[in-house]
Amino acid sequence: MKICFQFKNLSLYFLSIIKCLFALGIFIEIFTMLHVTNVNADLFTATAYCSCRECCDKDSSDEWYGITATGTRAKWGTVAVDKEIIELGTFLVIEGFPDAVFRAEDVGGAIEGKRIDIWFPSHREALAFGVQKKEVFCFDEFVLRVLDSPRLMSAMGAGEGIQMENAARY
Repeated sequence: MKICFQFKNLSLYFLSIIKCLFALGIFIEIFTMLHVTNVNADLFTATAYCSCRECCDKDSSDEWYGITATGTRAKWGTVAVDKEIIELGTFLVIEGFPDAVFRAEDVGGAIEGKRIDIWFPSHREALAFGVQKKEVFCFDEFVLRVLDSPRLMSAMGAGEGIQMENAARY
């Protein structure tokens, strides 16, 4: 009887230790998600391109027309980068586009250093964008899953009411 009582106390003791370790693990996981250290922001020269012959030197009949360096089809959200500065696959939030998350999927011959090239669906829109200085925030996929869009935007100081016209169109 005494051995059984001691065994029961011992098992309750181990069970409480396991619960504490589990709670500690949850706390560490939540703290890690909230404490973002792998976000980089820097000022870049931003230009724009589309998939046309003028921008990419490819005809629409070319099998590689509209295909990025990562093998995906260029679409709204595609950005060309210098892969020595921003790793391909990196997610980007670009000042002035609060409702969009971009991805570094392409490279270009003229894209060197702190310069990015944002893909637009038409040559007219790419020309209208011109050359601008933009603050660019770089994230890995994990950080984007943790931070929801409103929280991400407020952390970057984006004001409410800043909307990109026709964002859904792209």
